[in-house]
Amino acid sequence: MKAAILRKPDAVLEYGEFADPGVDEGYELVDLVAAGLHPIVRSLAAGRHYGSTGSWPLIPGVDGVVRTANGELIYTGFVEPPYGTFAARMAVPKQMRITLPSGADPVKIAGGLNPGLSSWLPLQAHVAERGAIGTVLILGATGIAGSLAVQHARLLGASVVVGVGRNPVALRRVAEFGATTVALTGEREAESVRRPAPTPRCQPHSCEAGAFVFPVAAPAPPRLTRRIVVVP
Repeated sequence: MKAAILRKPDAVLEYGEFADPGVDEGYELVDLVAAGLHPIVRSLAAGRHYGSTGSWPLIPGVDGVVRTANGELIYTGFVEPPYGTFAARMAVPKQMRITLPSGADPVKIAGGLNPGLSSWLPLQAHVAERGAIGTVLILGATGIAGSLAVQHARLLGASVVVGVGRNPVALRRVAEFGATTVALTGEREAESVRRPAPTPRCQPHSCEAGAFVFPVAAPAPPRLTRRIVVVP
């Protein structure tokens, strides 16, 4: 089958032939419609992620929208290495599926669900524990995950959403989503290493994509990676 193949960590992806995957019990063979190129896809393929197998060649990709044998469009993932979702076909767990609603754009779903979950999961967990969201501060609000975090906070009932970032054009878009925006200035690297990260006084909610929800007692992390701070 055709696939995007990475033959070693520092190589360029090749479009070529790769052996078809076997289909074990509990899995089904599906056809690719769209797959997302997320930061975790890059780090796994390069061997920099704790979940990397350290074995090449491989097909990158952790999730995507696929078409099943009966023509249904679903969002899925958890393909067994060395296979990934950047391939014409893949074997996926039958239980790992979200059926796309009628009219949904497969490309937007494939590209947006992974970064969207980085805020949706911890914010939902906060609502489940606290019952409501007060003020949400999002550091790094100008990227796709950050802008989705703004929308999720609003959707889940946050009274105030503050989006912090550097890109003025992107900040205007974030403001249109209902956030009060704060523009950062100065030298990016100097600001990020000025002081060491404090030790949290609580256990934040977290998920794979790197979003965190800190109760009010916790200090806000200083680095401008994507972080979500919730103040009741």
